[in-house]
Amino acid sequence: MNKLFFIAAAALLPGWISAAEPQTVRLDFASEPEMTETSLPGGQKYIIREKSAAIPAIQDRDFTFEAKVNIRKIGHYGSVFIGLSNSKRAAQDVFFRFSRTSFKNHVSFYSGTGLKSKPDTAPPFIGFKKGICLLRIDYSAATVQARWRLSDGAGQLLHDTGWIRTHAPVNPDRITIRATDKEGLDKTEIRFDPSRKCLFVRSLIGYEGKVPYVLEMDILNITLRAGRGEK
Repeated sequence: MNKLFFIAAAALLPGWISAAEPQTVRLDFASEPEMTETSLPGGQKYIIREKSAAIPAIQDRDFTFEAKVNIRKIGHYGSVFIGLSNSKRAAQDVFFRFSRTSFKNHVSFYSGTGLKSKPDTAPPFIGFKKGICLLRIDYSAATVQARWRLSDGAGQLLHDTGWIRTHAPVNPDRITIRATDKEGLDKTEIRFDPSRKCLFVRSLIGYEGKVPYVLEMDILNITLRAGRGEK
């Protein structure tokens, strides 16, 4: 049975969420979810690999997005995006981005056009480590603001951006995972792993000798609660 759950207090039209009813979407990866795969231009000979799961469109509503990930490898220059996107308007996306430069491990926070023209919606968190991380994005439709929080596996808060006005109203219709690849290398992958019940993500963009430029993580579960955004 596909483990993409839509839980609502009343029957809803397909692709639409009632303004009056809260709804929860959950990916627990107990079995392979239905996800579409595509590639996007990443610039400078790079490609963005993407997998997305469709959700009922969230139109002008509060929401809370949460994900549990296990970071397995942290190498130079790989990058992974986890969050929500709009299939037609990139200005309505929100993401966490994990990456490593030559010197530091970064978690960056993106909203909308920030993905291209303004790299960081808020100052990045420096120093993420291997192991379990808990991710959370809250969105307030009334104030057009988002708040990103990062905690360790025990729930200890590592970083809180506070409430920040987004570049545009956020109206996602997909749960989206992205990973950077190098043109012609094709070593990046986003795939369901049935043995570990997770979505395995590898961003591998090259090598220094035999040392890979790679970032790897398992996404263990994702939950989206619409219509009941939490402050």
